[in-house]
Amino acid sequence: MGLPLRRKVKKRLAARVKEPLSKPDYFTQTWSIDFMSDALSNGTKFRSLM
Repeated sequence: MGLPLRRKVKKRLAARVKEPLSKPDYFTQTWSIDFMSDALSNGTKFRSLM
């Protein structure tokens, strides 16, 4: 039928500058986090960030 169709234009991400990861001076200077999951007595599950 010759109807005009819109074409999707892909968005380009901005170029990132790659930086090396910094190393801690001492092993005690690092942090770690973890998720903990559990369930209540009524069966409702939940997760918490420790």
